Amino acid sequence: MTINNMTNAAGFEENYKTFNWNTQNILSGIDPDMKDEDIALYLHDVIDEMTTYKHIGYGAYKPCGPLVYGQAVCEGYATAYMYLLEKAGVQTYKVYSNSMNHAWNYVELDGSIYAIDATWDDTRYSGSTLNGAYGHKYFLKTDSEMEALGHYDLKVSGDVKVSATSDKYSDSFIHTVEGASKFYEGYWFYADGADIKYANLSDSEGTTVLTANGTVKLVDVKDGIITYMVGSATYTYNLTQDSSKGANQDQTGSDNQDNNNSGTVAGSTEDGASNQEIDLSTCTVAKFYLVKEGGSRKNYSSGNYISLGKGYIIEEVKIQDDEEAIIANLAQIPSYENYVSEGKRVQWYSIKKENDGWHVDGEIVKKEENQEPQAPSEPQAPSEPPAPSETTDSSESSEESGSGNIDKTEEGTTENQPINSDNQDTGDNQGSVEETHVDDTSKQEIDLSTCTVAKFYLVKEGGSRKNYSPSNYINLGKGYIIEEVKIQDDEEAILANLAQIPSYESYVSEGKRVQWYSIKKENDGWHVDGAIVDE
Repeated sequence: MTINNMTNAAGFEENYKTFNWNTQNILSGIDPDMKDEDIALYLHDVIDEMTTYKHIGYGAYKPCGPLVYGQAVCEGYATAYMYLLEKAGVQTYKVYSNSMNHAWNYVELDGSIYAIDATWDDTRYSGSTLNGAYGHKYFLKTDSEMEALGHYDLKVSGDVKVSATSDKYSDSFIHTVEGASKFYEGYWFYADGADIKYANLSDSEGTTVLTANGTVKLVDVKDGIITYMVGSATYTYNLTQDSSKGANQDQTGSDNQDNNNSGTVAGSTEDGASNQEIDLSTCTVAKFYLVKEGGSRKNYSSGNYISLGKGYIIEEVKIQDDEEAIIANLAQIPSYENYVSEGKRVQWYSIKKENDGWHVDGEIVKKEENQEPQAPSEPQAPSEPPAPSETTDSSESSEESGSGNIDKTEEGTTENQPINSDNQDTGDNQGSVEETHVDDTSKQEIDLSTCTVAKFYLVKEGGSRKNYSPSNYINLGKGYIIEEVKIQDDEEAILANLAQIPSYESYVSEGKRVQWYSIKKENDGWHVDGAIVDE
């Protein structure tokens, strides 16, 4: 199919790059566990999230409407949806009605045809696309159901003789879901009033994971952590999986997790533990890490650290090498006893803000004689942190993306990298790591012949990650990464994987630094992206 007609538009080359970048980025968000019906839902939500219903000329009728300009009429919605579905390997058709002056889609799933109207799910649901709201009333329907909803006199593009008759999804839960649902390990998680539930698309009702103390907005489900909002407050919930899949409510259910917003501090002084009641709804989520026994603070390799999961800090303040002040600012600490051997203790040495949120860092050190451990076991609290793992998981299954790791961040956004032109290779096959960590710099010899070439980009000062125009980025040229792994919003893991970084000093003014936020494979190879930020 014709993807667009941008030949008469200003900046054709830039628009074409944006089109290809957005297409690849969207398709990279397809989870390997998704079936065709799941892909259809994922792409439906992507189109509705990114598009405002507006006539902008010829492009409003083509895939470039949503995928370049974020604006389209019904045919633009339908052709962009069709284009993405075809790219994802799902058979699809464009349906139109001259009498209605309207277009929508058919999709073929397991030999059966279903109707989907992404436009009306966007505009008819909310009355306006400007507020970001959309529904699923017109998703996976039969022709008769669509007729009852106001569709008539339809024809299939190309005069293909197919019709939507299967009612497999007629009673699906998805038809009443407001906004995005999130795919995780074979299930769709969604908000239903005060509940968060999970289900398959063919299910009429989901299984409740948790019940909050107010209407819930689902933000993300990733790495076993549900992030959601009640009003303006953001919470996380640790999924404990049982043999039937999903959350084990008996262990971390809503009765002790979400019906109150208070918790207990997990902090201590050198003289012993001191617990006090803390309202966690006023605190900030933070990620807790421990340097392993015998490890080094300056070794930013993921194998050097233990990821304890998420806890809370009381105030958003940067503290370095002042353990007493750090402990006083800890509201909830994830459990770490399994990692600390006899005669050892945890020494907390840093609270700092990284690209993916607040971090609390500690190390395992020898316990002084008659000295108590620095922190007690984790108490019960409304947002249980994830179980510790040996390394920080940096391999995303896609989100939207990205994400990724969502603490107190803006929801509904995906931060990605642009596709830019090739650059000349710099350096030879031998070199050294150039790491520019927030607090320190570490260099070690690396055999570049074992590494992978990557293209390095920087968002300009004052620029935005969400602006994919080449003029928003500085093209640093080529460097090297150690392993071909996708990493998003985990600067320490990214730094640990950089073998050689092209020079960027001339672009960074005094009081600024480079913050690396992404390693990702694009259609032209591996990309490493950073931004120029305040020190």
